[in-house]
Amino acid sequence: MNARQSTLFVLSLFFSIASFAQNATIHGKVHSTDGQPVSSISVTLLNTRWGTITTENGEYLLSNIKPGTYTIQLSYTGDIRKQQSITLAAGSKTELDFTIEQAARQLEEVIVETNKIMNRAGATANKMNLTSMETPQIVHSISGVMLGKQNAMTLEDAMKNAPGVAKLWDATSRPNGGSIFVSRGFQTTTKVRNGLPNIVNTNVEMANLERIEVIKGPSATMFGSIITSYGGLINRVTKKPIFREGGSADFSYGSYNFYRASADYNFVIQPKKMAARINVAGQNQDSWQDAGFQSSYIIAPSFLYKPNDKFTLNFDAEIVGSKGNSNGGNFIFVLTPTW
Repeated sequence: MNARQSTLFVLSLFFSIASFAQNATIHGKVHSTDGQPVSSISVTLLNTRWGTITTENGEYLLSNIKPGTYTIQLSYTGDIRKQQSITLAAGSKTELDFTIEQAARQLEEVIVETNKIMNRAGATANKMNLTSMETPQIVHSISGVMLGKQNAMTLEDAMKNAPGVAKLWDATSRPNGGSIFVSRGFQTTTKVRNGLPNIVNTNVEMANLERIEVIKGPSATMFGSIITSYGGLINRVTKKPIFREGGSADFSYGSYNFYRASADYNFVIQPKKMAARINVAGQNQDSWQDAGFQSSYIIAPSFLYKPNDKFTLNFDAEIVGSKGNSNGGNFIFVLTPTW
């Protein structure tokens, strides 16, 4: 570095220090009305980049501020507590204390959107007119909205949403019940339909189910030892007519020549008195075996008659059929306690 460059460097450094020395500083403390220091208060100069937060002792410091007139603002969680105009001269060090009132701020209403997946409907499995949140038993309800989003087609698919419940083996048309599950270490199966005993010997089709209710633990034995176990109870709640016209249909296609079509339609016969609903579905799927296949169908009509607000009469039926020569299920044998 030659003499000329050294001179320019020294002059630049001198003017930088001089310019920095001409900037102003603001410091002070923030107290409450009872004299206690207030921490975490935001202290800012409006429309500038200068700002800080008070320490645990209520102190704050804003430095290297260009001379001028500013508005200093104190705020907390978006609530403006105080504003004051201040004029800063070159090189000044201004001490400015504040006293604020600490007032509780009421939170606004918080709305949690569940996308209608959480089911708050009454649990018919426990025979009481209570919502799921008020039920004394441990009841897990799998809503039809969730099943529709997952495209669940059978009870075995749907039961994957029940925590603590695992499939033991598939339905094989046994006379003692369809799919077998394990809950709380005990075998259980779906032998309850709309809160009443109903034994099936095949895998249940989901086209006519509104939701599935699972009571866990030995409290399920309160509803009859023939249809329950110490592990729990699985209740199938079917779709019922409603007083509103409408319906839906869907089609699915997959590997191994899988295809499925289903439809749900509800129509009003007499407003607020009579309505009917029909659910139909059919599917077919080949297998990895040369000649393996599975096909099934369901037709589920239902009728509702409500002559007054105190009496409701429901009629419903499920006509199902299946055939095939490919089970594809795996058998897992588990030893359970004997009492």
